[in-house]
Amino acid sequence: MKWSQAKTIDTDNLEQEKEESDQLLNGPKWSKAETMNIISKLEKEEQEKEKEDEESDQLLLNGPPKQNQTPKINKLTLTIYTLLLSIILTQTLLLLHLHTTRPPSKTIFGLPTARTIPRPSGLQNKYWPTSPSGNLTTSNLAWEKINPGHGAILVTPSFKTTHHLPETIRHPYVPEMYAYALEAYHMIHCIRVLRKDYLLLYENKVPAKPLEHAMHCFDALRQSVMCQASDEVLGITGRGHTGGVSQMRWCRDWDALREMATGRSACYWDEELPAEKEGERWRMCDGGVDGLPVGGILE
Repeated sequence: MKWSQAKTIDTDNLEQEKEESDQLLNGPKWSKAETMNIISKLEKEEQEKEKEDEESDQLLLNGPPKQNQTPKINKLTLTIYTLLLSIILTQTLLLLHLHTTRPPSKTIFGLPTARTIPRPSGLQNKYWPTSPSGNLTTSNLAWEKINPGHGAILVTPSFKTTHHLPETIRHPYVPEMYAYALEAYHMIHCIRVLRKDYLLLYENKVPAKPLEHAMHCFDALRQSVMCQASDEVLGITGRGHTGGVSQMRWCRDWDALREMATGRSACYWDEELPAEKEGERWRMCDGGVDGLPVGGILE
């Protein structure tokens, strides 16, 4: 009786174990799509694991990555950069050299510095009488009409600063402007005064200007001639040691100088004035006329 009951129990256990065994052997039933998804997932996991293994191996071989690592520059690129830098530096130095060593082609007023105007010279004209013992009336009148004061000009403070001009006076009636004398007109002033005083002395008269003024003008002319250092050649006639007679010369443009001075006129009068008009010396504009020849140096 007891054996039969035990046997029944064993049989039930066997059936249950068989059921579990079948489940383990056969497993759950999946569709084809589900199976492919599982396979794909497994392959992806395997690839990620392989990548992690490679990175781990690389880290072991090379060590940790360097921070702010500078990319390598190949030799060709470095050579090109060096060559370009050298060219730029050379050109800059050349331009600076040319700018500081070559004489300017124009003055600070924009007038050409070159002598490009052909002018006949060395011929007797109204400023030079035909005979020293002849009548000087015509030539004296011509010289008297010359107005050296035309060369007194005005410049602005900024122009003075920009071109590093020497110290000078301010215009008495336009105090915001500076007054200067153009050298060419100053030389005309000196020649004119010296000529006048020479003729007065020649006639046994008292010179119009003091001796100190004559000495100043003589040396100013000397300095100007030396500063210009003209190497222009003059023909010699052999008669009275005269040079440059009837000769074509290359000159700068006096007409352009006159026009520039007119545009900057300080309205200065260079002649002697009566005492009652002395205060008007810096208010006597000349209307752009300097009394010298137009379109040439002879008249």
